[in-house]
Amino acid sequence: MSNREYADLILLGLFFIYILLLKSARTELKNIFKIFITLLREPAFKLILYYQTFCFCVLYAVIQNCKLSLWTIKDYLLVVLFAVIPTIAKIKNLESTITIKKEIFNSFTITGIVMFLTDQYNFSIVSELILNLSLITLTVFQVALHHQEKNNFSIFLNISLSMLGLVIIVHSLIGLVADLNKGNNILILIEYLSEFIFWLLNIPLLFAWRYIGQFDIMENFLSYKKTSLSILKNFSKLLLKKHRFRNLKFDLSIINNIQLGGLGKRCYLITISNNYQERDISNILLLFSVSNAPNCLYRQNHVDKVLPFTVRIIDEDSRQTIKTWFIPHIKNEFKDMFSG
Repeated sequence: MSNREYADLILLGLFFIYILLLKSARTELKNIFKIFITLLREPAFKLILYYQTFCFCVLYAVIQNCKLSLWTIKDYLLVVLFAVIPTIAKIKNLESTITIKKEIFNSFTITGIVMFLTDQYNFSIVSELILNLSLITLTVFQVALHHQEKNNFSIFLNISLSMLGLVIIVHSLIGLVADLNKGNNILILIEYLSEFIFWLLNIPLLFAWRYIGQFDIMENFLSYKKTSLSILKNFSKLLLKKHRFRNLKFDLSIINNIQLGGLGKRCYLITISNNYQERDISNILLLFSVSNAPNCLYRQNHVDKVLPFTVRIIDEDSRQTIKTWFIPHIKNEFKDMFSG
C-alpha cells in the first residue's frame, strides 16, 4: 500500500469512529448492513461474486508467475467496488457500451496519466495526512462559497488548490524520472496498464449483465424458484438463440406501431399491416423473445430495447390478436396482468 492509502485509511478510520459515536448514525449503519446482507442473498448478485472469484484466481496466478506485488489484488478490488459494480448498477442496453468504453479508455487521457502519476508517487505518511486535510478543508470552503461572488478569500482558495496540485504533480514527475533512471520501465508500464487490464477482465460480465439484469427481473414472475443457475441457464439460451437466429430477417414495413405497457412497460403491443405472412409473425416473436430485434426497429418506434414479459401482435384493420407470446413458465395468475 502507498503512503497516500495509509493516510486515507487513518482519516477514514477517524471518521468512522466519529460516526459510531452518533446514535442516529449507528442505526443507519445497521440498516445499510441489513440491506447488504439481503443483497448478498440475491441470485443475480451471487453471479457477480462467482465471476469475481474466478477473476481473483486468474489475477493471483498471474501475480505469482510474474512475481508482482500482491497489493495489485487490492487495486483490483477497488476498481470492482468503485467502478465496475456502479457501472453494472446503471447499465442500459444502448447507452452502456459508450459508458464502458469511456471507463476503459479514461486512463489514456492526460487526466488519467496525471492521476496515475500522483497516485504512484507519494509523500511521507505525515505529509500525506497534512496534504489530505488541507485539500479537504480548502475544497469544503470552495464549495461553500460556490454561489457567492468572487472575493479575496475565494481567490486565495483557488490559488492554494492550484499550488497544492502543482506541488503534487512536480513531486510525481521527479519520482517518475528517478524510477526511469533505475531501469524500472516495465514495472511502471504494468502499473499504468493495470486498471485497463482490470476493466478488460470484467468485459464479459458487463456484456452479460445487459441481459442477466433483465432476466433477473423477469424471473420474479416465473413459476419456478429463481436461482443463480436458472438466470445463467436462460442467459446461455439467449446466446445460443442470438447465434442461431442471427441472420433471421422479416419485412420491417409490415410493423406499423409498437407500444409498451403493463408491468414495468415490459408488455409489447405490435400492430402490423394485413399483408403479413405467417413466417413474418414467427420471426418477429423469435427475435423479440431473445431481445435481438434490429436496433433500428426499436428506434423507429421509440421503444427501449428491453426483454419483454409478453408480446401481443394485432392486425391493423380488425384489431384482432394474431398471436401472443409469454415468457416461459409464467404463473397463470400473472398472464392477465401482462396482457393489460
